[in-house]
Amino acid sequence: MTGFVVDSTAPLPPGNGTAPPFIPIPNLLDAAWFIPTTQIHMGGPIRIGNYPDVLITVHWISMLNACASVVASILVIAHCFGIFKCSDNDVPPPPTPFDQYALSDQSLGRGGPSSNPDVKPHYPSGSGTVGSIRHDAAVATCPTRPKRRSCMDTTHMLLRGDFAARFPVYIAVCEIVFALPHAFEHALLLTTGRFPEHDKCLAFASVLCVSYGVQQLMYGFLALYTYLKVVRNYTIPLGTGDWRLFSTVSVAFGSLWLFEIVTKGLGPTGYICSHDLQKPTGLMLAYIGGFMSTFNTLASSYSYTMIAREVVGAMRMFASVRAARPADYPHVRSLERAMADTAVHDTVLTEHQLILKSLSNLLAASMLSSTPGAIGGWATAIFATCGVVEPITGALYVLAPGGSGWVNGLAYFANMRLKARVAEVRAGSSATRSTSMHGAVPAVHGRGSIPGGGVHPAAFSPSVVASEPAKQVWVPQEPVSATNRLQ
Repeated sequence: MTGFVVDSTAPLPPGNGTAPPFIPIPNLLDAAWFIPTTQIHMGGPIRIGNYPDVLITVHWISMLNACASVVASILVIAHCFGIFKCSDNDVPPPPTPFDQYALSDQSLGRGGPSSNPDVKPHYPSGSGTVGSIRHDAAVATCPTRPKRRSCMDTTHMLLRGDFAARFPVYIAVCEIVFALPHAFEHALLLTTGRFPEHDKCLAFASVLCVSYGVQQLMYGFLALYTYLKVVRNYTIPLGTGDWRLFSTVSVAFGSLWLFEIVTKGLGPTGYICSHDLQKPTGLMLAYIGGFMSTFNTLASSYSYTMIAREVVGAMRMFASVRAARPADYPHVRSLERAMADTAVHDTVLTEHQLILKSLSNLLAASMLSSTPGAIGGWATAIFATCGVVEPITGALYVLAPGGSGWVNGLAYFANMRLKARVAEVRAGSSATRSTSMHGAVPAVHGRGSIPGGGVHPAAFSPSVVASEPAKQVWVPQEPVSATNRLQ
């Protein structure tokens, strides 16, 4: 009888129960999915690895993604300078004295010197101090809405205002500086089919690395700045024109860029020109990118969450103070006074709710744009240390920062729509407040505070005798919206 030998190394047909009909995922990754970093070099082809079509698809998506960010950032800048408006309520009506309390530090249990010279109580005297409130029907019941500021007036207002009011412009400029060359580079790669040569590659890498670092740092810094100002009642001194911020950023990233140029750490990553994955300094730059994205993610999530908690506490304090007040004052409370008190309280709660919804939009935008970048940044650095590129995490590292412009643009205009709706509520309640202010007498005497929260009952009264200067207004009644200052 003639025997036969079974080759145990030959592949078995699928369906016989002895071998899976597909290649196990670990074997697939080990054999085909990863791209060796040795295949990536200046002037080399972009179709690398065993799945080059995946990389080409990512190039197309990333190019369109960056173009959308450029358009969104231009629209944000145009809106900040008043070139167009989202709705008829885009320009808020003239604030009444009670609007000064709505989102001030006093409404959050604190007080401090005014940080925005453009925000002043609309009193007949025109002064910036709070005296015995007198009603001026021509101011409080003005039937027309203020005209939009010109670009020059808006520029002066931004320069004189708080840092957070200028921040949407700063971020939009950073987004354009990053996304525009980012989109152009992908278009160049798709057109030529190769990575740029030495000089062009260094130029792209220099712009993208520096602008990416500034972008992530500015996002995280604004979140911490707002947290310290609102929750800790501390304002970081930035100097005239924010020169301390810009000088610090310029020195830090300028030194890093010079170091990378000298040590030749810039180069192609497999998707874009950024850091050379085959050089130790290039790997160091990859880890720095992951750290910057993580800083943005953690700073934004922590700061916005703590601010939201502070606002919720203020809302509860408002509600508890209103519920604890006597049903009647020593004198007979008129119907007009009751209506005005209710209108003030409802407006304050409405604007606090505006902040909460705006913070939710900002937090969602921050998580959507920075979290994938942080994951992709660390994964790219770790895989590159092992000598390979993983296409999916590499794509996250490319797509997330390129799309942050349109993501934050959506959050910006969503907050504009929220503010427009609150402006409608404020305009509707201003007539009720102005009617009851004629001949009003002080309803609450003294400056008593609420234990734990520090919210004064004066914030709720339609007529108050106060002797202290006007409290710091956190959200200005300006075309640059209340919620922009948190972006």
